[in-house]
Amino acid sequence: MNSSKTLLLTLLTCFFAFQSYAQTSLEGDYYSSQVGVKKAFIKQKKGNYIQVVWLSAKGNNRISHTYKPIDNSKKIFEKKLSDGRYSRLDASPKDYIRILYLNRSRKVLQAHVFVVKRKLKHRRKFFKKEQIWKGQTIILNATSTFHQKNSNKIVFFSEKPVVGKEDFSKMKTSFKVGEAVWAVAYLSKPLEKYKLYINGQNELTFAIGTTEDADGSEMKKWGGFIQRSLPISVQELTKNYVVFQVCPASLRAEMNVKTAMSITNAVQNLGATDHLIKVKFEVMGKNYNDVYGAFTLDCSEHLTQAKKNASAFKKAYLDSKKLPQPMMTNAALEQKIVEAIQRFGTAAGWDTQFTRAIITSPTWQTVTDPTTGAIKGRMIEAACVGKWSNGDCGYQYFTFIQEHQGGGMYAEGLRRYSTGYRVPIGCNNIK
Repeated sequence: MNSSKTLLLTLLTCFFAFQSYAQTSLEGDYYSSQVGVKKAFIKQKKGNYIQVVWLSAKGNNRISHTYKPIDNSKKIFEKKLSDGRYSRLDASPKDYIRILYLNRSRKVLQAHVFVVKRKLKHRRKFFKKEQIWKGQTIILNATSTFHQKNSNKIVFFSEKPVVGKEDFSKMKTSFKVGEAVWAVAYLSKPLEKYKLYINGQNELTFAIGTTEDADGSEMKKWGGFIQRSLPISVQELTKNYVVFQVCPASLRAEMNVKTAMSITNAVQNLGATDHLIKVKFEVMGKNYNDVYGAFTLDCSEHLTQAKKNASAFKKAYLDSKKLPQPMMTNAALEQKIVEAIQRFGTAAGWDTQFTRAIITSPTWQTVTDPTTGAIKGRMIEAACVGKWSNGDCGYQYFTFIQEHQGGGMYAEGLRRYSTGYRVPIGCNNIK
């Protein structure tokens, strides 16, 4: 090979090496489509991270963020911002870098571009092109194309599905009363990131009820407010979907028994027509629509079976409840408590027959006058067990007071001081 050919080969090798570096390295100066930003600088960091520095158009204010690679990618990076939103940098486009700003649910709020100086005249064209991203949701590790298209939506099935292998012939938007209804919430990020909707027992908290508008905020929530799923495993918390049952078909239901009782009780009281039912992730005191879905429930037939289901789940729930454990045992005091609450109930016109008392305070508590500090008496709490005239059994919390007589002495008798909440349980469990 002569010297001229050797020189040409060397120059070509250097040229292609330079081109390869230019296509793989993001380091350099860029011009942004963002208003108020003069320039941006990207610097490669160890571990395939990158640092982006923005220089404001006015003054020399600088903002710097370090971005983490997504799935070890060399082109896609993300940074979680202090307000809970996300900034996503994507170098996949050939002529520019895509910058997306996502909300907490990973929906794109803004789309911008970075261009090098030689592409500056095309910046506006690239910016317009990227506006198709606005409103889209970017999911991390979507299980399928269906998942990608239904991000943060709840979809319903007639049988328990396996996500990633769903039998879409079982997916339904309309059910008949008495049929099992399974829900799949397809999420934009792992379930553990939705901590707002996971309680201390690792149960998903959700609301279900009738509505006139599935996309609106108004709904008549069944059971008062919050429903709960079965406990979610640590492994399930890492997945970007969750499967849970919302309507049982039999006592073999795979759901929280109190939730099953609440839902079947609400269903049996629906009118004999079709109803739009909404299910959404729920948290006490808020009215978010972050993750939701809706289906139609036809109640025009089979309401008799619905009432049987409601009765069966009520019995199962009550049979699962137990009396509280005593914190103090004193047979004479327990008898005085029963006599005091029965006396109070009779005077108040109650129809409850109290049969026993369980002392739930470990000791007496002194009651003082808030103004003078003088001792008024001593107080104790008890769960009073009884049966109501409608046949329901349970217990109710009360506090009782013995009046102070001076010199550290208290009256022999006692009276009801305050009334607490009532807990229904199975009648077989109050003996």
